[in-house]
Amino acid sequence: MKNNIWYDRYLVLKDRIKRKKNKLLYFNQLKKIKVKNTDETLDRILNGNYSVLRLGDGELNLIFGENLKFQNYNESLERELREVLIDNNKELLVCLPDIFNGLDIYTEKAKKFWLEYLERKINKILKVIDMEKVYYDTQISRFYIDVSNKKKVKERIDKIKKIWQGQEIILVEGEKSRLGVGNDLFKNAQKIERILCPSHQAYSIIDKIEKRVLKENKNKLIFLALGPTATVLGYRLFKKGYRVLDIGHIDIEYEWYLKGVQEKIAIDKKYIGEVSSLEAIEEYRDKEYEEQILDKILN
Repeated sequence: MKNNIWYDRYLVLKDRIKRKKNKLLYFNQLKKIKVKNTDETLDRILNGNYSVLRLGDGELNLIFGENLKFQNYNESLERELREVLIDNNKELLVCLPDIFNGLDIYTEKAKKFWLEYLERKINKILKVIDMEKVYYDTQISRFYIDVSNKKKVKERIDKIKKIWQGQEIILVEGEKSRLGVGNDLFKNAQKIERILCPSHQAYSIIDKIEKRVLKENKNKLIFLALGPTATVLGYRLFKKGYRVLDIGHIDIEYEWYLKGVQEKIAIDKKYIGEVSSLEAIEEYRDKEYEEQILDKILN
């Protein structure tokens, strides 16, 4: 028994030493990763006809061979994510979290998450990032809850809404995500249409989803909110001439902003993978919403 206790302590100590070693060895390397901040990213989007794809901690974890809560690891998915990560097309803004040159912009809770993430994953991150490439900020769709200084949130929301001002948009989203429902997020769009997809394991039918989107006019803006599948689906569509924007949690962040909450909470009739159960989300009946649905690609 004593030997087991000492061995367990040894393993704990070994893990701590490994984490400290990683932190010391790679800290300076972190600063070489170039990520434009939220405001620079939004300004760039507004000043051009760019497509935007994001790789956050979930997408990086898939590249590292790990499963997510709502998307299992898949070799093909990993390969496609890696392609996005190193793409150098000037019309595509590839985004990473703005975490490599300090964490001062985040709340204490978010700082803790990202610091622990970096300590455990930085050696893997440095192996897959293109150190010569300029990346943009994934947090354009995470503009509220994790930000410590919320004074510029309203200004950033106004910028975000300008992206689709007067545009026809298609939301390719999870079946129960319901982006823009119950709020005015997309009120200034000319027209809203939706293609509903699985909330979990969407990559398993990505070919079907892609085939359906390809029926639509390339003049429409394609907005994607479908986890890691959004990143690779967006890349496929971008290469075929569509303008795509991976907007992730933008609607939920907007809901939290409108409610003025300081912690992530469930939102009625909307699925949020981080705080709610898919099974607990009720059916939603609304004429305007139902008329926006072009198709449901669920299996």
